[in-house]
Amino acid sequence: MNHDQPSISSHFYQLAHEITLCVNLAITVVAFIFLFQPSPVASALLRMDVFLSRSFHIISATSVPKDYFTAGYFAFALPAIALAAGLVILLRAFCPAAFRTRFLISFGGFSAMAALPVYWLSSTYVSTHRYGWSLFRAVQFYELFGASIWLLLLLRRKRPYPFWSNIFAILLHFTFWFRQFGTFHAFSGAWGPILLLPVVGLVAALAWALYLREVAREQLSGSVLRWNTESAPTD
Repeated sequence: MNHDQPSISSHFYQLAHEITLCVNLAITVVAFIFLFQPSPVASALLRMDVFLSRSFHIISATSVPKDYFTAGYFAFALPAIALAAGLVILLRAFCPAAFRTRFLISFGGFSAMAALPVYWLSSTYVSTHRYGWSLFRAVQFYELFGASIWLLLLLRRKRPYPFWSNIFAILLHFTFWFRQFGTFHAFSGAWGPILLLPVVGLVAALAWALYLREVAREQLSGSVLRWNTESAPTD
């Protein structure tokens, strides 16, 4: 048996993990594009949004300045969908199975747990560092550091932590970050895409935990579930 190849019973969880991983990454990348506007990319996406909004009669076809404003749904959703689809195709079509398994276990966990905090810390720094906000005095930074240490320890183990403990850690982590983002979650380019990140990140993290459990059930933990994969089989 090839110990790096998931069994048929884990294909569903692997696909779910791949999709949620790529969607989470795509939404985070697009959110960063809008974070650092004005930029040529963000401006082009917003112009596309205005054009499509007028084409579908969502806004007026006149050129009155106030009619250029849109909620930014197209500007955010279309590039996020395209990027997520491209990442899924790249991962499934061009990555060997052994590499994909290691990638999903290691990077999948870190991206699910860290994409949201990294964005929050970046956006907070951009908006408030001039008023004295410091990354190293923020409790959010140390929560992310603690979550990263937990992930690193988990991936260094030959056997994963119990499934219930992983779920508990994930829920605890995202409970903290949901509080940072508030309770209103939207999906728009003008101001809303960042508020979708907690939901998508939580789903991606839960999909990763389910995939990790399935890999462990196939007795792959002795080879793949190590951060240092030098001892993994090479057959």
